[in-house]
Amino acid sequence: MLSPAEAERLLFVSVAAIAVGALGGLILVWVKFRMYRRAFEGGMPPSASLEERGKPSLYDMIRRQHQRRPLAPLELDRFPMIKAPGGDGMTYAPGLRDVLSRRVPQEKDWKRVRRVVRQVCLGEISQWESVEAELRGLPAAASADALLEHTTWEEATAAVRKVFLEVAKRSTDYEAVKWGIVVGGLRATRSQLEDLLLLARHPEFTPYCVWLIQTACEDAPQFKRSLVNLLSESTQWGVVTLIDQLIEDDELVRDPDVQRKMLVHGMENCEGLEMELAFTLAKKLNLKRFFSEARRDERVFRRVVDLMATLATEPQPLGGLADLPDGEKVYAGFLATLSEREPEINALYAMDALRDFLQEQAGGWESRDERLADLNARWERAFSSERVRAGFDDEDRSWFAYDLVKRYELTDLLDEVRTRFRKDPELGAISVLAHFARKKDLQALMDSIGRVSDMEWRSRHSIGGPAPWGPQHERSVEYAEIVGALGPLGTPEAVRVLARAMCDYEGTVRAAALRAAAALPTGMRNGELLELVRERLCDPSDTAALEAVLAAKKFDIRLDGEEFAAVVSARTEPAAEFLSALRALRA
Repeated sequence: MLSPAEAERLLFVSVAAIAVGALGGLILVWVKFRMYRRAFEGGMPPSASLEERGKPSLYDMIRRQHQRRPLAPLELDRFPMIKAPGGDGMTYAPGLRDVLSRRVPQEKDWKRVRRVVRQVCLGEISQWESVEAELRGLPAAASADALLEHTTWEEATAAVRKVFLEVAKRSTDYEAVKWGIVVGGLRATRSQLEDLLLLARHPEFTPYCVWLIQTACEDAPQFKRSLVNLLSESTQWGVVTLIDQLIEDDELVRDPDVQRKMLVHGMENCEGLEMELAFTLAKKLNLKRFFSEARRDERVFRRVVDLMATLATEPQPLGGLADLPDGEKVYAGFLATLSEREPEINALYAMDALRDFLQEQAGGWESRDERLADLNARWERAFSSERVRAGFDDEDRSWFAYDLVKRYELTDLLDEVRTRFRKDPELGAISVLAHFARKKDLQALMDSIGRVSDMEWRSRHSIGGPAPWGPQHERSVEYAEIVGALGPLGTPEAVRVLARAMCDYEGTVRAAALRAAAALPTGMRNGELLELVRERLCDPSDTAALEAVLAAKKFDIRLDGEEFAAVVSARTEPAAEFLSALRALRA
């Protein structure tokens, strides 16, 4: 028998053991529950590699460029490339990925970020590195709004916002920075608004930062003007999204100075995205005032020409001149401005665009025919070789001057083009010499390849490899233009140049070489070229593969059933034109 004291001690030990066991069981259940949640919501995203940790953050890269060039747009090619999915080496222009993203919220994405918010709120996570590890690579465009809709202020505490803003300032990952902005920028202080304004200079971050700054402008109205001033420093999709957001502020847009900045900086800085801006601007701006201003202000005139030419020739994706409710009045007002300007290359460019519009899109205008006859008469009075020659020196329209030389067969300007080509083999001069295809000019084009493109650099890149980046790659268009013209030259050297170009990493160059090979004299189509044409039938580039099929017909290549099937299976979705041309090669 146990004494009362011993029995009491035994009871105490037993109860303690049961309690410890229960607590251990609860901990085990909690751990398993957390593991289950992680498995259900997706695996742990990869944290930044040691190499990534040694790089400057995206915020620091923006800050350093801005300190060095405070009023200039960012040099976007100095930032990390934004890779497209699929692993084929393609990249997105900064800001384009979000534009293309589906706007249907991804529930698993925003719930994942909301879980991180809650963990920081509860003190389970306190380090920005741990938060960034959860956010890296998680697309923000489609799900940021849904996150904010489902997050309460009790969750988005000051501590939470501080950690997320640190992610925005210290991460090297574009998507992590966006999530850092979305959560960290809520209820931003003035110093934090300055950080957002700095980040807004990069097109990947512009829409997120601008929305938060606009939201805060009631308490800090001076930042609204800072956003307007940002127009001069924004480029590409950055300036497009900035204008899209600012133009919804009716009070702001009533200011003539704001309108001028939107027109001038928008059309100057969009870099080929005019069709994404022109209709938006035309609906909101006081065009009548700008038409009047363009009569005496050269800069405004050039941007008005850009606007009107885009409305006339590129109505997609937003709308064009025919879609404006007062389109005919806008046309008449602009034509009145042209009447008071010297008919130089910019005026010729505008008239040419309007002629295309009247011929192809203005069928609903009652006065279309008489307007077209009037515009044709104006063109005849304004057009001359000397005005085209003067256009070679125009920074905005030299390309159009070269195009007119080809369109109107202005052979009296060929010597001028040759002189300019020898000085600087740029695309406009190359295209003119390729168009007229004189033997001496084709030889000169071929001899200039080493000046146009770094062939040693090109040889280090392979078909299907990662997309190159930099000035050497940017001259691929000039190289392709030259290669595509060499068929009629028909010399052994030209054949060697084409054989090398058929193996170039850039699909447009390979396509140009195949097109030129098809134009070679029959006696110059040697066995090496024939084998290369066969190989290119399965080219990863749709354009190059089609040119290979067309060249194969010239080379008298025939395919048996097995070869035909292999070529077809090399394409995921072979186009009808490709299949039709390929059938002609069946043995």
